[in-house]
Amino acid sequence: MPETGTAAGRRVLLVSTNYAPEQAGIGPYATQIAEHWAAGGRIETHVLAGIPHYPAWRADPAYRGVWRREETRAGVRVHRRRHTVPPRQTAVRRALYEASILAGGLLAPPRMGRPDAVVAQLPSLAGGVL
Repeated sequence: MPETGTAAGRRVLLVSTNYAPEQAGIGPYATQIAEHWAAGGRIETHVLAGIPHYPAWRADPAYRGVWRREETRAGVRVHRRRHTVPPRQTAVRRALYEASILAGGLLAPPRMGRPDAVVAQLPSLAGGVL
């Protein structure tokens, strides 16, 4: 049983399209938050993230052909889902990008127990819906 007034024994899900190994934009912030929660092993921390692609707007070669991957990074369970990565931005391509993030999260939710809290880190519009 968790201690009263603490997060010990809790399960948290962070929804963020961007996550490590990305080193620019919002990815490092998402990584720092999740790793902070996981530090010491008191909070079971999960992240639903896309494939690394920012700031180059190209899928990281290590994730090419990957549709779904589970990995543990610094005590954080990362659930990655494939999405489109438009090399050039237009309104239509951005809409497809957002729709593919949403579809990946809805059609293949993380394999984990029910979280006690879900935190959505934007700028992804789809992340707010998930």
